[in-house]
Amino acid sequence: MTKVLQKIKFAKREFMGAFGDVGTFIPIFISLVAINSLNGQTILLSVGLCYIICGFYYKIPIPVQPLKAMAAIAIATGLQPSVLSAGGILIGIILLFLAASGLINQLNRIFSRPIVRGIQLGVGLLLIKTSLVLVFAGQKGLTGSFSGISGLAVIPNLDDFLTAFFLLVIPQLPLTLGNSIVATSDVAGRYFGDKAKRVTPYSLSIGFGIANILSGLIGSMPVCHGSSGVTAHYSLGARTGVAPIIIGSVCLVLGLTFGKEAINIIKLIPYPVLGIMLCYVGIKHGLLAADLRGNELWTASLIGIIALISGNLAIGYLAGMAVWYFPRVYAVKAIEGKLAPVKEGIL
Repeated sequence: MTKVLQKIKFAKREFMGAFGDVGTFIPIFISLVAINSLNGQTILLSVGLCYIICGFYYKIPIPVQPLKAMAAIAIATGLQPSVLSAGGILIGIILLFLAASGLINQLNRIFSRPIVRGIQLGVGLLLIKTSLVLVFAGQKGLTGSFSGISGLAVIPNLDDFLTAFFLLVIPQLPLTLGNSIVATSDVAGRYFGDKAKRVTPYSLSIGFGIANILSGLIGSMPVCHGSSGVTAHYSLGARTGVAPIIIGSVCLVLGLTFGKEAINIIKLIPYPVLGIMLCYVGIKHGLLAADLRGNELWTASLIGIIALISGNLAIGYLAGMAVWYFPRVYAVKAIEGKLAPVKEGIL
């Protein structure tokens, strides 16, 4: 009897945790379909497959999220699907190069603890801000039709790649390295300990890179992992790879079974409910910075506040990097300057 109750408790916890990140996914998903004319069915199928693969490989709840900065710019400017496809392909190629060359491990060292925590705090504050919009503005403006599968997307041309590089990739790349890779690895380690041994910057870059190249080729939504998504799944009870397999299977079923009607089914979820879920995740994610003290806390807070005010996490990240590293570089140069005469005197 005890084992049965434990299995029921496990199943309930994983099922609830599986849907922890829908507050991030659904609003962006609906917007990209309605405003940018992406194929919603293709998105559901590709995201579902990515989730299932992550569940089997990582064995803990690693999320599959939209590339937030890229998606936000695309939605705000009404970019064509071919430009988004080009952006996904470029991000994928860059990440595979960084992983294959070993540079991803070198870049990992740039993101010190206060920088990572600051990015996490900034993501949390931006999620809270978005949640308030969802609660009070609802789904205003997020309406549109849902097309069926139309095969492969139109292959991006050179202009699409150039536009995507300057408009989408450059703003997204620092956030990808900081939040989707380094911060995701950090959060997974904090929550799951040794169970997160496969969640490394290298493995995230490889998986992330392949997924985006394939997503770009089929006209799907550019994706990432995202440290906030780990918090979202964990906060609602997910502890194993069963949770991402559940949500991935649901996405596949929606895409395959309901086809053109899937978007209308998803839109039945009240946006205030999604907003409340997103707010809870944002608070939990922001509190990851609570273990900092002194200058580390000030640096993380600066990143979070600037990101919130500007609405751009990249600006907060750059400000934090400057504040954290400039005094240290200056101090090293000052020490070297003081030591130089001593060395000359000895010689």
